[in-house]
Amino acid sequence: MVGSLQIFERDRFQDVRRVGAGNNATVFSARDQTLERRVALKISVQDTLLDILGSEHLEALGIAEGLRQFIDEVGDAARQRYTLVREARLLARVQHPNVVAALDIGVLDGSETLVMPLLSGGQLDGKAYPGSWEQVVELALQIGEGLAAIHEAGLLHRDFKPNNVLFDRSGRPQIADLGLACSIDDADAMADWPGTTAYMAPETRARRHRDQRDDLYAYCTVVFQMLHGHMPFASELARAEGLVSRIERRDAMPAAIHEVLVRGLHPNPDARWPDMPTLLSELREAAAPAPRRWWPWLAAPAVAASLFGLLATTSKVVWADACDDVSDELAAVWDREIEIELRGALGSRAGSDALNSWTTRWVELRARECEASERAKLPPTPSPCAVELRERFATTVAVLRTPHLRAGLDYAAVISNLPAPERCLDAPADTHADDRSHADDRGLVELRERDRELGLLLADREWASEAARTRAAEYMAIARAKQARYDIARAMFWRSELHRLDGQLDEAERGLSEAYERSTAIGADLLGADVLLKLAAVAGERGETQTVDAYVHVALAVLERDAPDRAAEALQVHGLALLGGSDADRGRALELLAEAVAMRERQYTRYGGPRELIGEASEALACAQLANARFEEALASAQRSLEIHDEAFNLSTARAQALRRIVFVSQVELGRLDEADLTRQELLDPLFVAQNFPSFFDTWAWFAAIYEQAAEAGIARDANEEGRRIAEQIGADAPGTEIDRALGLTPRPSLRNQRFHPRCLPR
Repeated sequence: MVGSLQIFERDRFQDVRRVGAGNNATVFSARDQTLERRVALKISVQDTLLDILGSEHLEALGIAEGLRQFIDEVGDAARQRYTLVREARLLARVQHPNVVAALDIGVLDGSETLVMPLLSGGQLDGKAYPGSWEQVVELALQIGEGLAAIHEAGLLHRDFKPNNVLFDRSGRPQIADLGLACSIDDADAMADWPGTTAYMAPETRARRHRDQRDDLYAYCTVVFQMLHGHMPFASELARAEGLVSRIERRDAMPAAIHEVLVRGLHPNPDARWPDMPTLLSELREAAAPAPRRWWPWLAAPAVAASLFGLLATTSKVVWADACDDVSDELAAVWDREIEIELRGALGSRAGSDALNSWTTRWVELRARECEASERAKLPPTPSPCAVELRERFATTVAVLRTPHLRAGLDYAAVISNLPAPERCLDAPADTHADDRSHADDRGLVELRERDRELGLLLADREWASEAARTRAAEYMAIARAKQARYDIARAMFWRSELHRLDGQLDEAERGLSEAYERSTAIGADLLGADVLLKLAAVAGERGETQTVDAYVHVALAVLERDAPDRAAEALQVHGLALLGGSDADRGRALELLAEAVAMRERQYTRYGGPRELIGEASEALACAQLANARFEEALASAQRSLEIHDEAFNLSTARAQALRRIVFVSQVELGRLDEADLTRQELLDPLFVAQNFPSFFDTWAWFAAIYEQAAEAGIARDANEEGRRIAEQIGADAPGTEIDRALGLTPRPSLRNQRFHPRCLPR
């Protein structure tokens, strides 16, 4: 195998330091001159070291015992299967933020060498993990998502244990060491029984059977250790009987979490959770906040009258068991097949997992609504709020399943903009997400569909796709044909937003002004508030901060009255619009955006669910801190937002790249150039791998401009030289303008436009 691999030059790896040793390899840290980052080198020892160096020398290196154990477990002949090349191939089948990646594979000084990211944040150690039970469970869920991704790739880890969970410098856990992993359909490897006995399931220890439920058993063992600091069984007899130690934590952890782990540790594999996704879903539910039981929509007079009227005119109504079937209300728009389809279409399980999580929360909401209806002896009718959210979810799924609508869409932003189902807890019966009560009935379904699609296509956008332009034109045509006054105003709103994104501010202002007049004429106050917030954004782009204040003041009054959960959105628009003003305006922006973060945190405390809206508000705050030269604070806010974003999505999204830019600027301004170098690589790697050379060189030019702005002229020159070298190497594959830009032969975009991410400054 060695003969077919690339040969690494000795001088490629500098500052090599031994980190530790495993069963079949030694791990070193090094500076990779090619990748320009610090990496971990996993160097094979199983083929030659035992024979060449002898036991005595291996004892001195501290790896003899582990190597002997490895040989004993898998057999001297079988161990030839467990090479680093094989491990690299298995790692290549799994792409997940909670699983370590393989960067390169080759031969160094005659030994197979696997190059991986250097994870310098430590590892689990089998002890109780510090923090509240909520923090520990959240961390355990992240680790579990990594193990689920390994299983989804058709693999078994077979050695899942605490010291195979490493942390990067931001604290993100990653599952490492797939040296003993195997494909489920690899009959030869499945005939071996490697692993760490203490974490093996009983059937595996007895060499009877092994499948993904063995990894699941090991995972529950590790989570128990994270929560309590010791193994789940007091004795081997307790293990055989499945008698898990019951220990109470001081911070009142829900008993349901313990029960989830108990089932995962059952000695009979058929009695455990069937797979990791099911286990993780149950663990999330067990850790969820207790449900609220007050339903204002049931108390609304209109609803009560209609429902009691139904009771009075119906001789016999049977609603028994109706609450058991609320999940069927989503069956037409979401099932396992659609989930798998979207996972492939989006190129990531993160998006489908986030949608799955939303549906779970919606079904929980409906179950609680249904139970409340039964107690009141009313039919199990969904609240208007729940119906509206279901329709919005259906449109979201439809757009994501449609290739030409999905193209270029920031799916993370689209999914994050789905409202929290829990907000329906406080919604009265006549509360809708918009002013549709003012719309005409004619063609209402088709019009609503177009409106919701445009909301998705223009979610969190800095540019408008052709699909959005087409849908906007269709929406206006249908609205005019049906003479639907509300939708004509709404279509004007979207058309004006397209003008704003194109930089046509005069056209945008004219269209928005007409849309506002039309919305007020029909009493559509929420639409009017939406229009005013867009007018505030236009005024901000012109630096007209007094006008910004006036628009937001009126919009906020409407939102606080009719849609209080959107007040934070208005504060974010207000704060970002002020960044184009004076120093005093930028100072006010800081206060507004800090309050928006606090408001999002209060909403999260009340409703639960993903924290992405907190992350979005933290990103806006980081922009303001950057604009006010408060670089330490900007760095902290951006890193927090990045961490939150990674909870639900991977770090290759547009938002993740935008946040890395804020991190990079802050690091350069603070003189943390080594850290900035790592961030720069994180920004460039996805572009280079995708061979997106225009964006690659645009980003490179942006780096040089940031270095120049921070008075790091020498580094800027070095960056330009490096760009020149790379451009020359790939010149045949890159368009001429991008090469010229990298070589400094064409003018760069103005520094003001490139200084921050576009969300941070008006256009």
